[in-house]
Amino acid sequence: MIDRHALEVLLVYKPARQRFAMRVTAWRHAMVWALVSTAALLNLVNQASAQDLRVTEQRIAELKKSVEVDRVEPRKRGLFERTNRKELQRLSALIYERKITYPQVKEYLQLGGDPNVLTNYKPRSLWMDIYPRNLLNKFIAGDWPRNGGGVFQHNQDQRKDRIKSLALLLASGSSPSHLETPPAPSSEDLKPILWASIVGDKEAVALMLDQGADVNVMQKQGAMLYGPPLLEAFDEATADTVLAYKPDLALVDEDDRSLIERAVHREPSYDVLWRVRWMQKRGLRFVWKTGGSYDPIRRARLMLSNRYPNPNDPDATKNWPEIAEILPLLKKTD
Repeated sequence: MIDRHALEVLLVYKPARQRFAMRVTAWRHAMVWALVSTAALLNLVNQASAQDLRVTEQRIAELKKSVEVDRVEPRKRGLFERTNRKELQRLSALIYERKITYPQVKEYLQLGGDPNVLTNYKPRSLWMDIYPRNLLNKFIAGDWPRNGGGVFQHNQDQRKDRIKSLALLLASGSSPSHLETPPAPSSEDLKPILWASIVGDKEAVALMLDQGADVNVMQKQGAMLYGPPLLEAFDEATADTVLAYKPDLALVDEDDRSLIERAVHREPSYDVLWRVRWMQKRGLRFVWKTGGSYDPIRRARLMLSNRYPNPNDPDATKNWPEIAEILPLLKKTD
């Protein structure tokens, strides 16, 4: 016989146990749906990423078809015919000022102009003859405000003329990895493939890489290390263009720093944020030494604990928490 007190306890406990079982079942269903939803979301992200890369590859293919040009050889001169130095100097000045057109580029090459260096141009100022001499860089124009692009960005026709001129120079012997020695003290005298990536000239990047430019090239200029192009990319579209040419994601510099370790030490913080977002979206994974001097997660923790924010980076306190959340997802696991 069950006494009255035990019966009351049973009557109270049974509904409670049923409610608890229902809650556990509901919680399990919720967890299952959450996992399914997360998997579906990741699948959608991966599909969108693959679609973006296909669009980039299609854009590169269309670009190459639209700028098919012939190689231009220097015009053969007669036995007593002299090089028209004044005309070469005039055309070199137009290149330096970014005012040259495609027919004039052909004329420059036919007259024997150097396809890599502005050897025929002398600036009017007398400042020790120091000026950016790398010819290809004069045909690179992106969205970076410092570059501006001269007249080439004013309208679509001039933009097409610039790209066609660049393709002609590449087909006629211009090297996308040329570096004047010694280089002028200007960032515009970087190797053309690096300069194109820095300013966000996607068309120039694609044309140079298609002509055999080193997709993993780096360049030391003073105390600064530039490259590879993937790390210097101005925006996601430029990074996608470089990624289409299969760069080495395990590349390290002379200090044994990986791409992600160098990326998180850039400034301002938004430059780090968009890069790690893009890396996550593209499914890129990297190897780094945990707890090392350049450990990205260690860097993020340090920036989060910084009580004295950089006045030149007012959004750092907003950006670094998201960077810290993404970084563990970028580490390659065995």
